[in-house]
Amino acid sequence: RPSRRAALRHAVSVRAWRWVYTPATDEDPSLAIWEELDATPPAESVPASPGDVRFAVAADEFVAGVRGSDGVVTVLGSSLRTDIAAWREVATVPDVTKEWSLAALDDVARVLVFWSDPKNPAGRARPARLLSEISLARGDVFYEGPAVLANPLSGSDTRIIIVFLVVLLAVVLVFVIRPDAGDGQIALPANAALAVPSQRFIASVIDLILAGAIATQVVGVPALQMLTPAAWVSEDGQIVVLLTLGILIISGTLFETFFGKTPGKFLLGCEVLQLPRGGDASQLTGPARPTLPRALVRNAIKWGLPPVAMLALVDPIARHRGDQLARTLVIIRFDVPSGGGDETPAGPSNDR
Repeated sequence: RPSRRAALRHAVSVRAWRWVYTPATDEDPSLAIWEELDATPPAESVPASPGDVRFAVAADEFVAGVRGSDGVVTVLGSSLRTDIAAWREVATVPDVTKEWSLAALDDVARVLVFWSDPKNPAGRARPARLLSEISLARGDVFYEGPAVLANPLSGSDTRIIIVFLVVLLAVVLVFVIRPDAGDGQIALPANAALAVPSQRFIASVIDLILAGAIATQVVGVPALQMLTPAAWVSEDGQIVVLLTLGILIISGTLFETFFGKTPGKFLLGCEVLQLPRGGDASQLTGPARPTLPRALVRNAIKWGLPPVAMLALVDPIARHRGDQLARTLVIIRFDVPSGGGDETPAGPSNDR
């Protein structure tokens, strides 16, 4: 800028200088000098303590903040566009403590007054700060209250990013996961058959409805409201979705570990069977529930990575990636006629 100003406090007055720069020409070299200006604030605004004056520059305005003994900060302004150093009162801020500061928002022509909160809770490592945001043009107070350091990402933004990363991970896993091909030809017990996809789908929907009902009650969102598109992008709606998935993963893991089936599978007559090494389950005569780690892997992929789990739709025996990694099957049991006892082959696993 063509000129700048600086100020120093001396005794009970403020002295200000203007830095003037003259560009060089063919006749005269460049020249920069300091010129003292008559920039003394009103006498009644000059404090007795040298520590109660602050200065800032914003939008071609030289700003001084002067705190009086009564705790009132008077904000003064002087235009940098004129050689007449006339001070004008912009605004006053009451109840400012001794620990205060002045800052400028140059692009919007505003000045900020910060001070420590006198009601700061005892034992707090860093005192709370209060803030007053003032317009230099009109002296209007845009905001006065606690100085809050806002997170650049809202909670809703964070959840959207998490969901995006999970979906991205699922897409990557579709091409990266290579399940163990050691199962080969899978043989089922004589009294069991693979559950058809429709049974598994209905069982999953029942589990989803139960978990969603619990999540909506916990968050306090009406269940029917979650059927609207707007609810899915709202903050409460996203919390319900994440909580529902968490309930499904945890409850599915526990139910399948201890009972071999979730409530939905129980109603549909389905059961989760853990395959022995090699895939031959024909000699199993009773329940073969998955272990806790295997059930966790199965449900984490099924509910945490839905795109990966949906690969079951293109698998010949409807095993999703969670089943393949956990070495499990979803079966239904039936009564075997007398004389029957041959194992039921389930066909190739097509894990690759």
